[in-house]
Order: sequence, then structure tokens, then C-alpha cells
Amino acid sequence: MHHNNKKNILCSTCRCIKEIALKKGGEAVCYASYHKKISREECCICHRFKRVAFRTCDKKAVCVICYRREIHRKECHICHRLKEVVMRIEGKAVCNACYQRVIYLKECGFCHQIKRVAIKKNDQAVCHSCYRKIFHLEKCTICNRVKSIVTRNIENKGAICDACYRRQKYGERLIKSFLSLSPNEVANFIVETARRRNKLAVRKLDILSQNQEVQKKLREALILIFQTAVVAKNYVIKFINETKEGKKLKELIN
Repeated sequence: MHHNNKKNILCSTCRCIKEIALKKGGEAVCYASYHKKISREECCICHRFKRVAFRTCDKKAVCVICYRREIHRKECHICHRLKEVVMRIEGKAVCNACYQRVIYLKECGFCHQIKRVAIKKNDQAVCHSCYRKIFHLEKCTICNRVKSIVTRNIENKGAICDACYRRQKYGERLIKSFLSLSPNEVANFIVETARRRNKLAVRKLDILSQNQEVQKKLREALILIFQTAVVAKNYVIKFINETKEGKKLKELIN
């Protein structure tokens, strides 16, 4: 197989200009076509036309499923069952269940309980629970609470807890989908939120109103409501006057 990472070429199989995986018989073939057609052969075990994972001594093709089920299975030296091998210790096969249950379990150097190992600290095993409680606690830069940290801000490396990270990601997805809406769709969203006052919809509006691009769309939609829809306008005015989320909308049109 000859890789060509420098430029894209017309694939002789799918007739699209793509990065080439190999040249077969002088003709270029892209990665997608290679995996769909060329890398597939009849498996000598199940006799189905599938991707080749392994070849026997006499060069016969074996598919991924048959390789795992027939060839990559050995008797586990711990449970003595015929299973798929995940690792070997001194040449002896170990299945996944025994690896998780026996090998990956150690006495935690802090709580002194036999648990799954998260990290090793000064040659001592640390379980996941103690790791979160002792080593991974920090003040979250968003909620200002000392919590288990899952990620950091790219710009200032500030710690972010799991709850704030989930809210942040949810807000990003929400804003992205909202920006694709038309002015009429935005107006309908505002009117329905003002009319029903569904907690989830009100929460969404609160998150959205914090983004500058969304604020422009909300402003345009509010102007559209006040100019064209008399009944809808009454719902929105009431919502603006009676809720804290509504007051944020009022600030946009003032």
C-alpha cells in the first residue's frame, strides 16, 4: 500500500476527488472505496464477503467477527473459559472479565479497599472514588464551588466542574441550532414561551439571551411581533412585565 498524503486525486472506483489510499494496477483508489470494495474478500470460515482482519498460513482471508470468535479466543488461565483474549501475562491468556475483576483491582492506598485503579501515586494505587475526592478537587471558575474537575478553559486554563461543563455544552448546542432559525421561527418561539411559560423554554430563553448574536435575532423577532401580531404582543408584554427572563427581553428593545 502506497500512501499519498500530498494531494487529492480522482478515485478510479467512486470517481470522486479524494485523498488516495493506494494505487492498484496503476489506478488511484480512495480510502472509502478501498474499505468498501478492495479490502473485502470471502471469509474462509463464515463464507461471507467482509473486510479482512487476518490471513491463515495458506493466505486465506478471515473476517473480523470470525477472527475474534474462532482465532483470537483462548482458554483464560484464570477462569479456564474459552474467551476473547485482551492481554497476556507471561504468555498466558487473560479474558476481559478476569482482567477487570482480578488484575485491574488493587488495594487503594487511601481508603484501603479493593477497588478498580484510577491512577498510581507514589507507587500506591488510587481508586476512582479517592482520586475524585483527594486529587481532582478544585474551585470551579464558573460556579465558584470546590468540586471534581472534568476539564479546563482553553483560554485561561480555569477549572470547570462536570455540572458547569454540561451546561456549557448544552448552551453551545442550543445557540448553534437557534441561530439557524428564521425571524418568524424565533418570533413563534418567543410567543410560545411567553404564552405557556414552560420552565424548560424559559430556561432556554435565559441561556440564549446571554449570547450577542442571539440577542440580535431576538431583537428582530420582538420588533416583528410588535408590528404584526396584536394577540401575540399581549402575551409577550405580560411576560416581559412579570418575569425576570422577560425583563432581559425588554432590555433588548429599549
